[in-house]
Parts: sequence; C-alpha cells; structure tokens
Amino acid sequence: MNARTTVGPLCLSCSTNSPLMHRDCKRCGTRARLHLRKWCSRCYADDKLYRLLPDELIAARPALARLRERCLAADARRTLRAFRRNTTTAKLALALSRTDTLSHELLDSLGSLDEVAPVRSLLVENELLPPRDEHLVRFERWCAETAAGITNAAHRRAFERFARWRPLRQLHEQDRPVTPGQTSGRRDELRQVLSLLAWLTDRSESITQLDQARLDLWLSTGTTRRVRTAAFLRWAARNQLCPRLRVPPQRKSTLTPTGSSVEERWELLERLLHERAIDPRTRLAGVLVLLYGTRVVQLRRLRVTDITGEAGRVAIRLGADPLDLHGAIGELAVEARGHREAPRLLSDAGEDDWLFPGQYHGTSISTDALTDRLNAVGVRVRAARTGAVVSLVQELPAPVVARLTGLSTATSWAQAVAVSDGRYAARTGLFDDGGP
Repeated sequence: MNARTTVGPLCLSCSTNSPLMHRDCKRCGTRARLHLRKWCSRCYADDKLYRLLPDELIAARPALARLRERCLAADARRTLRAFRRNTTTAKLALALSRTDTLSHELLDSLGSLDEVAPVRSLLVENELLPPRDEHLVRFERWCAETAAGITNAAHRRAFERFARWRPLRQLHEQDRPVTPGQTSGRRDELRQVLSLLAWLTDRSESITQLDQARLDLWLSTGTTRRVRTAAFLRWAARNQLCPRLRVPPQRKSTLTPTGSSVEERWELLERLLHERAIDPRTRLAGVLVLLYGTRVVQLRRLRVTDITGEAGRVAIRLGADPLDLHGAIGELAVEARGHREAPRLLSDAGEDDWLFPGQYHGTSISTDALTDRLNAVGVRVRAARTGAVVSLVQELPAPVVARLTGLSTATSWAQAVAVSDGRYAARTGLFDDGGP
C-alpha cells in the first residue's frame, strides 16, 4: 500500500496515476498531482527556472532573456528531468553566475567535455556561444593526452609530429564538421602507431633501429590492423627517422550473401509501419534498412530536405536519383520529416537541417547511437542490410540499385550473389542433365 483514499488503499503504481491523488495547485489552481504538496509540474518547473535565471541576472545579461523564455515554454516534464541531473544544472548555474564572459574556455574549466556537453549545447543552441566542432576538439585532446603518456622522448616527438601532419591536418582542412566515425578511424590508426613505438621501447630500441626484419616480426605477432601503420612508416622514412620499409596491403573483406530472411524482414517491416509508440524517425530508419539495405552512416547524414513531396507522392534521396516512397512508407517519411526535435538540457530544440540531430547543436547523431536505436526496435543492422541488398540485386540491375540507394558496392554484391548461387547449384546438381 502506498496511499489511502476515500475508496480504499492504492499501490504505488495506482497512486502515481490515479486522479484520486490529484489536488489543486496552490499557485495556478490546476488540479494535478502536486510536487511538495503545493505546486503542479508547470509551476514547480517555472519556480526552478526563475531561480536559475532570476530577473537580476536577466537585467545584467539581457541575452539570457531568450533562453529563459524558451525554457519556460518547454514541456515541464523535460525541465524537471533536467533539474534532477543535479551536477549538470549546477554547472549551468555556475557558468551563468560567473562574472567572466561566457566562452567555451570558461565551460572547459568547469569540468570534462562530457560533463559540460549538455550545458554547451544549450548555450550554443540559444546563440549564447558560437558553434564549435566538438568532435575535433575531443580528438585533439585525445592526441595530446596520448602523446603525454609516451615515456620515450624521441617516440613522443615522432607521434606528435605525425598526428599533426596527417590526421589532425586532414580534419582541419575539411569544409564540414568532423564526425565520430572519422575520429574513430584515426584513433585506431594512431593506436597501432602507439603499439609499434611501445614494442620498440620494451625492446630498448629506437625507431631509428627499426628495419624490415623487426617490422615483420611485430606485424606477425599481432592483429591484421597493424598494417595501418603504413602511413606512419612512409612519413617516418621521408623524415629520415627510419629506412624505407614495406607493409603488406590491408586485405579487403569478402562479401557473404547471407542475412535476414525475407519473412523476418517483412515481419519487422509490418511492425515498424504500424507501431506508433516508436519515434517515426527510428521507424523510417528501420524501414530503409530492411527494404533498401541503407547503411547507418547514410541514414545519419540524411537532411530534412532529402525527403520531398507530401502524402501521395513522396521521394527520398539516398543515391544519385530520388527513390519514390509509396503508401504507408511515404506517409511515415512525411511524419518523420515533421519530427525534428533534438533533446537538449531543459528543453527540446527544433532542428531545421539534420533528420537525425545529434547531441551537439548543428551535428547529426552518431553511427553508434543510431545503430543502438535500431537494435532496440529489433533491427539487427548487418543481417537486415545483407538480406535486403541480396534481394535487390536479384531483382534489379546493379547500376539501378546503386543510383537509387547510394550503394556503391551494388556490383560487388551482384557478383557475390551470382557466385553463391553457382556454388549452390554445383553442390545440389541443380543443372546436372544426367549426361556423361
């Protein structure tokens, strides 16, 4: 029993939702379940917001008025959930109370990048801070911290110089925001370099002593990812840190045409098209994976403008040519295009660019986060994609599949399916005419 009422005792679940537990708010008179036995959710949230952003602070910093207005207009439940994150709201209050000018450097001084990330996104969203490429900043910090952990001074200098010359320069020179996938690949490359340098240090050897025999020994005693040191070794040779060495090329993985069956994919498709409780954008992503084998990295790059038309005639641009979406799929695409909310601290932000907005203002969702969403609704991406692509290349010419879906490997998939079918026929004697 959690509460007593005029009709009898109630359990915790019933007392939380029962109108019998509702009372009139002491401030606005709204009948609801009260907080602290005084206020409805709206009044309770507003009270917390006025404490965080009081009139005195607004008078001193008029630019904060817009932030307070947006927070007051947000869903009270989201606001209260944010205030339950005591550490995050405390850092926001600390940043606003400081006499320093609001800046990224000020936020960096208040905690780690992860701790202040929600605060930073809120301030950037409301134009209180200029946008910053957070994934690039995180990668720069990782490079600096990793280099600091290298005990051999010569190896540390080599690592720092290579990181500045190749991965960091590449990311700085591109004209678009850095993605998590880009930094992930470069981290792995630098980890292999770090592994080679650590191996040499353990042997009390320097990179200047590295020769082909030593390199072959190191390559043969680890994973195949060690060949990713090729760029570093070419750079080291050009800078006369070691002789010119040969690294075997990285092997390409072969395509295996097995995946989810047609029945499994149709069952999931039926569920995603009609289960309204799931976010429409997640449902649309699942449908595109199940039907067209769309890669998650393609999905996260979709923009609102990639979906055109209205109910009855809708198209989405995945490849060079727009792909028509008919019936319930087209309706789902229109619904997903209309849901552009991005969760931010204290309120939801409306995104006008990315169909799948990310944690940071102006960025799209990460590949891992979107994959997790799809897994949560039962779409196992690798198996679903493989099954869909195999079906497509069996029904349509590979160039058509490539232009409509953006699948650059459509021809390779068609060849893999043909080889697989040939092997199956050979094993079963499907084309054996009984002759000699």
